[in-house]
Amino acid sequence: MDHSHHMMTDLRARRLKSRTMRRVYGMWLVRRVLPILVLEIATIVFIVSAVQGYMSFGGVFANMTERATDHSFISFMRYLSDILVNTDHMIKLFIVGAAASSWLIARDMANIMRHMRGNFLGASRVI
Repeated sequence: MDHSHHMMTDLRARRLKSRTMRRVYGMWLVRRVLPILVLEIATIVFIVSAVQGYMSFGGVFANMTERATDHSFISFMRYLSDILVNTDHMIKLFIVGAAASSWLIARDMANIMRHMRGNFLGASRVI
């Protein structure tokens, strides 16, 4: 009877620790990670909406299907290089900004996942 009581107490302690750690990570996510991600995503939305004021995405895609006649990768890359050479400098700046913001979001998400995975694995080893 004493052994089963000890196992039940140990199980309750594990559940309590698990619940507590979920709350700690949830608060960490909301306070530290979420504001940065919201700011980065808002930046990309701003950049995309600014680019849309300068160019028509529908027109670009329509031209892409007309110009890439043989539907090969080389034809597509030639079309992209023509676009980049012939586009306005402001559009190029917006594209670089969107690419940089996307890279920052991907980097931050990888760091967050690595941090959380390391902490979860460490917590499971302790229990």
